[in-house]
Amino acid sequence: MRITILNLCLFILLSFSFTTYAQEKDAVDILVNSSSIDTVMSSQLLKLSKSLFAKGNYNLAIKAATSALSIYKSKNNLNGQYNAYERLASIAVKTNDSARAHNYFSHMREIGNATHNEKYTNAANFFLAKMHYQFGNFAYADSLSQIVVSKGILLHDSSLVAKTYIQIANIHLKKGEYKPAGENYFKALKIAESLSDSTAMSVCYTNLGTINRFLNNCDVAVVYHKKGLQLSIMSSNYQGIADGYTTLGGSYSCANKHDSSIVSYKNSVPYYLQLQSFEKLTTSYSNLAAVYQIIQQLDSCLHYHRLAKETAASTVDSSMLGNIVWNYGDALFAKYNATGSTIFLDEAFQNFKTSEYIANKFNLHSLKIYAYKSLAKVHEIKKNPQQELYYLKLYNSANDSVLASNYTNQIAEMQTMYETEKKETEIQKLSTEKLLDAEKIARQKTLNYSLLTVAALRLIAGILIFRNVQKKRIAEKQIAVLEKQNAIETMRSKIASDVHDDMGANLTKLGLNAQQLISKSLSGEQKQLAEKISLQSKEVITGMREIIWASNPANDNLKSMLGFMRQYIDRFFDGTNIQPGSKFSE
Repeated sequence: MRITILNLCLFILLSFSFTTYAQEKDAVDILVNSSSIDTVMSSQLLKLSKSLFAKGNYNLAIKAATSALSIYKSKNNLNGQYNAYERLASIAVKTNDSARAHNYFSHMREIGNATHNEKYTNAANFFLAKMHYQFGNFAYADSLSQIVVSKGILLHDSSLVAKTYIQIANIHLKKGEYKPAGENYFKALKIAESLSDSTAMSVCYTNLGTINRFLNNCDVAVVYHKKGLQLSIMSSNYQGIADGYTTLGGSYSCANKHDSSIVSYKNSVPYYLQLQSFEKLTTSYSNLAAVYQIIQQLDSCLHYHRLAKETAASTVDSSMLGNIVWNYGDALFAKYNATGSTIFLDEAFQNFKTSEYIANKFNLHSLKIYAYKSLAKVHEIKKNPQQELYYLKLYNSANDSVLASNYTNQIAEMQTMYETEKKETEIQKLSTEKLLDAEKIARQKTLNYSLLTVAALRLIAGILIFRNVQKKRIAEKQIAVLEKQNAIETMRSKIASDVHDDMGANLTKLGLNAQQLISKSLSGEQKQLAEKISLQSKEVITGMREIIWASNPANDNLKSMLGFMRQYIDRFFDGTNIQPGSKFSE
């Protein structure tokens, strides 16, 4: 009972929307240290990890996901382990930790193989492609992503297909290929809408807005960025909300709607503070300063430049810090031009010197050019011709160096493009040859199958004809036998008829003649001879009757034979004292 109540409390705790880093840390600590955590609560830990990841609190997200993984391992829950590894892999990719990411990918593949779940294996490949994209290996990331999409479509894994289309679109966007990028974002958006995936939809709308801003379709960009921001707000995705306000501010600025741009940039600030995303917070401050400088509100511009400079000091990005310091100096120089106060000029000079120091220390060529040119202007105003000449020489030298470097890079890019096109041509040629070979093989197979089919049909037809001929021959033989039997029976009938007609008549005459002799007065010996002749004629007639009966085909049945036997028996015992009896079953 105590465990159930504690689980309920923990569930309520997880459902609470944390507003501070301390509250989130306390929630994770309570869950991790609880002795009553079960599989249900470990899934809540993963949800909390996902929420923390969306807010940019990566350390806490790792802690929550690792604890969930330990629980799933103790329960031998492979599906839960896979989800935990997936969350950890996402964080590793986001934080550029390639070693950990590879380790998590391996575990995901192992679980996919163990559970025979192809979706798990395909998802592991997706994260691998995502990691290569993160590290700038666009070609490999794109080819692997295409494989993931094809496999995902076969597996009906729509969610993964949508994410992969977004990844492919991101690759094109990074390469400045806006048309294919937009096409893939629209593909992802269509799937995300069918799944009601607000996070994926928000990403698609935001990036479609960015593409339109790059193409100077600023009003269209504003519409897309608004849609993306609204979806992030609905899903309570703090990182998405902060980035949404920033991108919307950029689109408003592109459309020369500076007041709306300022409001959007300001709205992003509290979210970046909550997420402790100081690098992006610095960018928001710099964007606000730039907009205020455009509308000539220099005091507000300087205020946000100071905030950007202070925030950038806590980051490790030296390039960003150097540019922010120079931008602050440039704003101070503009303030000097507006007021004529040397205080602003001196402060601008100090910032230009600081940016020069950062540029030289970290060998930032573009920043060197800006710093040298600005310092030359300041020395020109301060009437220091030697220092002005010194910085002008440095400016020209740095500018020439950058131009030479750009020229070298252009040549290298052209060479790379040439080699790439050459390789692509060779690949296309090989692909064409493979397709031709495949087509030839397919045609040959079709021809072979056709010939086999024709041969089989001919064989079947031959067998059928042979069987028909055999049946015809057998039928003809049977007909011949029947005809022969009919001829024999006809002959028997004819013989019986002829014998009966001719011999019967003659024997009857002979009997009658013998009877006439008997009736006359003859001697005893002659009378006996006449009786004997009469008797023998009767016997011959009886015998002939038997032969005629046997020759008649009509008597070829059991009934006739039994009748004949009965007559024969009666006749055989005629004139004796024996009384024969014959009885046959019906």
